[in-house]
Amino acid sequence: MVVSLVIGLVVSYIQGIFQIDDPVLSLGPKIVAVGLGIFLFGPYIFGTLTANLAGFIGHIPEAIRVSW
Repeated sequence: MVVSLVIGLVVSYIQGIFQIDDPVLSLGPKIVAVGLGIFLFGPYIFGTLTANLAGFIGHIPEAIRVSW
């Protein structure tokens, strides 16, 4: 999300300098940047998510025992 925000700001700044009024122009770089971000950081995010989810699921029986 931050990558998309930064790319959008940079493209908007460039559009403002050159007075280009085309909203589609900012879509291409955003798609490429977000895709690259997912490619680079996706394994880390997925690994962290699965580790946290496994820890959460592992504590469910303990939480049920405590509540009864």
